[in-house]
Order: sequence, then structure tokens, then C-alpha cells
Amino acid sequence: MLRFRASNTLLPCVLLALSSAPLRAQTMDDSLMMPRNNFCIGFTYQHNAWDQYWEGSLKRGNENMGKITTQNVSWMGNYGITNRLNVIATLPYVWTGASQGVLQGMKGLQDVTVAVKYNVLDTGFTSRGSLRTFVVASAGAPVGDYTPDFLPLSIGSASRSLSGRLTLHFQAKPGWFLRGTGAYTWRGNVTLDRPAYYTDGQLFHSDQVAMPDVFDYTASAGYLDHRLHVPVYFTQQYTRGGGDIRRQDMPFVSNRISGPSQFTVPPPAPVGSDAYRAELASIKTAQASLTDAQRESITYWSGGGVLRWNQILRELVARYNLPPAPRDNGTYVFPDANNPFADPAFPFANPPYAARAYSYVTVAQFEALKVAWAYKHQYGRPSPSRVDTGIHALMPTTDLPAYPSEDAVLSGVSTELLRALFPAAVEERSEGPWPRCSSPAPARTAWGPPSGHPPSGKRSRAPRPREGRPRG
Repeated sequence: MLRFRASNTLLPCVLLALSSAPLRAQTMDDSLMMPRNNFCIGFTYQHNAWDQYWEGSLKRGNENMGKITTQNVSWMGNYGITNRLNVIATLPYVWTGASQGVLQGMKGLQDVTVAVKYNVLDTGFTSRGSLRTFVVASAGAPVGDYTPDFLPLSIGSASRSLSGRLTLHFQAKPGWFLRGTGAYTWRGNVTLDRPAYYTDGQLFHSDQVAMPDVFDYTASAGYLDHRLHVPVYFTQQYTRGGGDIRRQDMPFVSNRISGPSQFTVPPPAPVGSDAYRAELASIKTAQASLTDAQRESITYWSGGGVLRWNQILRELVARYNLPPAPRDNGTYVFPDANNPFADPAFPFANPPYAARAYSYVTVAQFEALKVAWAYKHQYGRPSPSRVDTGIHALMPTTDLPAYPSEDAVLSGVSTELLRALFPAAVEERSEGPWPRCSSPAPARTAWGPPSGHPPSGKRSRAPRPREGRPRG
């Protein structure tokens, strides 16, 4: 650390931190001040490593990343305008790395921060000690051209910020001290290098991410005199919004860091309860009266829900990939999402629309299954055939938990997505939930699979070539 003291003739003198004259660092959250006309510069080194983190309410490790390490060397400068007013600046150089997997770390200059620190109150020493109060106002902005969209290996959030801090410091005469400090930070939007993103249960068609504000506080105690500073800290940080890290996903720049609480799935009924015994009895009753069509439907869907719903989606895309027919005057009428049954029917499933449909359905299924499997492992409910030997498994079974049902989750999320993407096909489902196992004998329908998978019901007003429309 170097300290410069400006004399009346502006001739500086240099003191080295390793010399016999001890120097103390002054930072934004401590109770130390730089004397008038003194300028101090120095460097700090920090090392942080972790191999477990929170995904919602699940604390886990990740062998695809191993241990994440973040290191930085920060330059700090502090100038004493007066004995009670200081200007402080910091600029860190950060580098990150993962011990396993293929993700590469990042490195570079992060954010410059400039702060004004003022000593509002200094009682001087009394019979009980001294009390000092400090206020700090600071602003930060990214310096390096780094991306914030690669957490946990990004070197920062790339967000501009404004912060206000209050610090109280009590110093006993022998050197023991107590200190409390708290700050509120307002953060600006972050710009991503992509046109859309998904976070906190919502899809945003924008490259702008609204960053939640942050409140932090630190309580510390220790020993402080002219030669020695030994503090012990307790620090807590809360974000004022944002979402948890999604299951099986990388962190996002606006994730909250206060604690997990995003998803809630109620626990199943206890195994010995009347409600659960009633569920087991209903399964036995249904199995005793299964029709051949229902058994074939079960066999069909046992091939995998993701596969079957993808087949349904592909057939919908193929059927709706018909361009609008021209009018007599050579103009075209485009499909209307607000009137999907009109001619031409909505949607025109051209390649861009089809690509979007495949992406939406796949991502929605993936997100829903992440939540389902997280709660499966949390509740550990065995499958009914493992609990009651009178129930016969009609599909291959494992020792994996059964609640909530991943097949039910897939059916629910896929149905809602297809309902939104292909509204004119809604008439194809029978009354009641879709798909069902109570369909008539299997027969090919416009959906492709046998009519029991899902049942055809009424035919939809699917796009059909009209006179004058190009075919093929």
C-alpha cells in the first residue's frame, strides 16, 4: 500500500506499507478515515470457492462443474479531502474457473466504484469509549466488456448501481470495538446478448433484465488500535425480488440470493391415511374393468410421454403447414390468431412457427419435469404397486419415487401448450381431460396415433385446401 501526503508545495512523500510506519486501510464500510490531503492506494486479494448451491429449496452439488472458484485483485484509492470527508475508488480484476466439466472460466476488469464517505458524528473518548457515525454514497458501473449471462462463471452482473450506507462504530479505550453497517443498493437494468429469456416463471421477449435491489448488513467486533486491526464479521445480504435458480439450470443474473421459495407442491396423503387407502382401492377397481382399448392405450403411452407428445406435435405441424390461398385479386389473407377457425385457419405452421412451437413445448416439458422430479425426491413416495401387492404394475416399475406423476405433469403442460399453439385443434379432444384411456377401438385419426392416444372426438376445422389453393 502506498500513501501520499500533499504538502503546500504539492511535493508528495511516499510511505510503504511494509515499512516500520504502520498504515491502516480505509474502505467504504469501515470506521477509518484518511487525514486531510493524504492519498492512499493499495491492492487486496480475495479467494472464494464453493461446490454446493441452492436450486429453490434443494441444496445440491453439481459434478458437471465441480468446485467453482472466483478470485480477484482489487485496486483501491482513497483521498482525504478533509479529515471528515474522503473520496474512495475501487477497480477489481476478476477471474473464475470450474474444477470439472467443459465450462471455461472468464477473466477481466469488472466494475469501477466511486464513493464519498463522511464522518457525521465523532464524540471523542468519554469514560465509556467513543461513538462515530459514517454515511457513504457510492456509484458503480461496468468497465470490462464481459457478459453477465454466464453465471456462475461470469465475473459480474454488468449492472450500474447507486448505494447508500450507514455505519455506527463504538470504540472502547482498551481497543475493543463493536461496529454495525448497512447499505441499500439500487441496480439498473442488464442488457443480454439475446432477444428473450425465461426467469421466475415468465418468458420475457426482451434483452433487458430488471435487476432487483439489494440490502446488506454486517455486524463486526474485534480489536483495533494504531498497529493492529482484528475484526470478526457476520454478513447477510437480501435481494428485493428476483427468482430462485431453476432446477437443473444455470444461475441467472437476476436470481435472488436471499433464500429458496419458488415452487410449492403439497405433500401426498400419508401412506396409512384413509385418503390414500381410498386411492389404492380406486386403482384396483379401475384395473379390474380395463378394456382392450384401454390396455392398448397404456401400452402405447408406456413408450414415453415425451416421445408421444412430440409425435402429436409433429403431426399438427405437418397438417397446419399450408400457405394461405390467394384472393381473386392476387392478395393474401393471413391467419388470425384471434379467429383461428376462419379460413385460412390459424396457425400457418411454416418452419419459423414450427421451430418456435417445438422450442416452447420442449422447454415447458423440461421445466415441468425438473419441478416434478425435485418433489419426487423430496417426498419419496413409492409407487402404488410397491405399497399394495394387490395392484399390478401395467408399465415397467423401478424404485424411483412416484409422486408427483411425471406422466401427469407432461400431459398437463403439453396440453396447455398445444391448446395455445394450435387452438383450432382443440375440438379434436373428447369432453374431459385429454388424453384419456376410455376411447373406442384403435383407429388412425388425423393425429396419427390410434384413436385412444389421444381420442379423436370431433374433427377439428383443420386447414384444408380450397379451390384455387396450391396443393403439395
